Amino acid sequence: MKSFERCHPVTNFVYYICAVIFGMIFLHPVFLCISFFSAFFYSLKLYGGKVFKSFFCFLLPVMTASAVINGLTAHYGVTPLFFMPNGNSVCLEPVIYGFVSGASASCVILIFFCYNKTVNSDKLYYVLSKSLPKTALLLTMSLRFAPMYSKKIREISEAQKGLGKGTDSGGLSERIKNGLRILSVLTSWALENSVETADSMKSRGYGLKNRSHYSDYRFSRTDAVMLSVMTVCCIVVIIGAAKGETYVLYNPFFEISKITPFSVFVMFNYVVFFVTPLISDLFGEYRVKNPKKGAIPAQRA
Repeated sequence: MKSFERCHPVTNFVYYICAVIFGMIFLHPVFLCISFFSAFFYSLKLYGGKVFKSFFCFLLPVMTASAVINGLTAHYGVTPLFFMPNGNSVCLEPVIYGFVSGASASCVILIFFCYNKTVNSDKLYYVLSKSLPKTALLLTMSLRFAPMYSKKIREISEAQKGLGKGTDSGGLSERIKNGLRILSVLTSWALENSVETADSMKSRGYGLKNRSHYSDYRFSRTDAVMLSVMTVCCIVVIIGAAKGETYVLYNPFFEISKITPFSVFVMFNYVVFFVTPLISDLFGEYRVKNPKKGAIPAQRA
């Protein structure tokens, strides 16, 4: 089995689209924990210890702030925690719902962290180029421009700082003037770069029929197996949701669906779906470290 990053673009996009949808709509505590921790551990696999910094500096404060704000502003619930000076009660139910909403948003953010690491712009263009070529080009160029402009503005700022005209030099008016100068240089470079990009695309035959792709992605047997497994898991989860196995109520009181053998089966399929990329990467690393007898080991560059 190959790593999830090397899978066919269709396999990648089916997973991430379903994962984002499930992460947003299923607020059942068990399902939310499965999706959140699956995305967290896969992010940990891809990014290493940087994920802990993002979790404690951004995601955890988001969940905490969501719980506090919703608890202080929503006044439904049957389990009061304390009363405010104006007489309004702060109940447990809105606090729980606020924390769950923040956890759901954090789960989606973690999924997009994984997406940015495993899916490049070429895969996005490969999937959308035939049905939505203009949309694919717009999305691809937009995703590329953000990091490119950030890098360029840092280069311009460093150059201006070397000339003594950085945004931290002089008084307030001088710093504003230096900042506007940096912005002017960036704008000029962006306009020039857009003209060069358009000329390059035209000379390379953009818009012509029967163009080839930069990367030739092949739908392998591994892709077929992974896509089949994910499809079956999604169907089971959707059937379970239709039968009320993901039911949860936070307003005005907390209520959750009963645990039944079928709900356990639905949760198992939910786990299998979300851990598919992690299992794919781990198994791929195992195959690299433990090649089969008679196989030619991969040569290091």
